[in-house]
Amino acid sequence: MVALLILAKAPEIGRVKTRLCPPLSPTQACQLHEAMLYDTLDLARRAKFSAHLAYSGPRTWFEHNSPDFALFAQEGADLGERLDHSMAFLLQRHTPVLCIGSDSPHLPLKYLIQALTLLQEFPVVLGPAQDGGYYLVGLSRFQPLFRGMPMSTPHLLNETCKRSRELGLEVGLLPLLADLDTWADVETQRPYLPTGHTAQWLNQWEAERR
Repeated sequence: MVALLILAKAPEIGRVKTRLCPPLSPTQACQLHEAMLYDTLDLARRAKFSAHLAYSGPRTWFEHNSPDFALFAQEGADLGERLDHSMAFLLQRHTPVLCIGSDSPHLPLKYLIQALTLLQEFPVVLGPAQDGGYYLVGLSRFQPLFRGMPMSTPHLLNETCKRSRELGLEVGLLPLLADLDTWADVETQRPYLPTGHTAQWLNQWEAERR
């Protein structure tokens, strides 16, 4: 059965979305992160795949807000190791596995469906992000792709594709999409946000500033 995995941080003030400060305060950045998490959980529920969530930080928020997801803690010294471990763990039980984060609340459901179609032809599927990373990873079986990768850099997608080629693996690519990592991202992508928690939070924040 297809598994959809969300890799997510618990909303903790000062530990999430710090690149949005300023103009947001650490508390506001945490609130926006939480809104984006709600939208990502809603997307996963609409997809109706086997839903899983690998979390970092306190488990309590996820137990309360995503009791319908299979929860497990992320393991690893950095994001590459945590992604590698999480995908390996799930691929023992499910195939294929799609993995997303919570930075793309505007991710269309049709991209998840498209990823599944690509996985019928390619062993690896990536969703390229405008910052040079990726917003989605899809694997039909475990591949050691992520350890030692330059995560959170403009070189991530290219280096992951390079490692895939070295392993003899072809990569299928989804359409380009922007993550909401910086305030410039938020301003650029805001017109494309669907009606949801993220858009509502931004509208309320803007109204309170007037």
